[in-house]
Amino acid sequence: MASLNFFKTERTSMSKSRIGVGFVGLSATRGWAARGHLPALALLPEFEIRGLVGATPESAAAAGEKYGIAYTTNQIGDLLARPDIDLVVITVVVPSHRAAIEAALRAGKAVFCEWPLACNLREAEEIAALARTLSVPCFVNMQASLEIYFRPPGPGLCGPRVVDQRLGDRRLALGTRHDRQQPARLSRQA
Repeated sequence: MASLNFFKTERTSMSKSRIGVGFVGLSATRGWAARGHLPALALLPEFEIRGLVGATPESAAAAGEKYGIAYTTNQIGDLLARPDIDLVVITVVVPSHRAAIEAALRAGKAVFCEWPLACNLREAEEIAALARTLSVPCFVNMQASLEIYFRPPGPGLCGPRVVDQRLGDRRLALGTRHDRQQPARLSRQA
């Protein structure tokens, strides 16, 4: 459970009672982050959205205005330098995941990355090794039907690997319903 303890002991914004979230790749016009990740995190009282990185200063400002996020930038380093950011949500295109994740991990920020984590297995293993070496949590969100990924071995992309723990222990699943009501929490120890 080191990942959960990270937020209690290693947070840079210890004076804050909520986990400060910064988005990398939140768009005012498109993308999964605005439809899934942002509404889910905004509904959870433990989290506070505090900043975002856009592709350009203009796109970042537009997203900030649309979603009510005061701090916007087009430079990931500026977001990562903020002491009030504890968790970085990576929602850029997959080929850009690695650079953003590694920068966040090296800055000591926990990472919540949309699925897939990386472009290939080698890249994913290197990211996981860096997170372990730095002792910084790195989570991956699967944005599809949980039935596909968590059912017993059989058809499905990751089902057998999750069940036999080759992809790690299942600790917590959060999801939003399409009607945007309170997210469901499903917790199950592996």
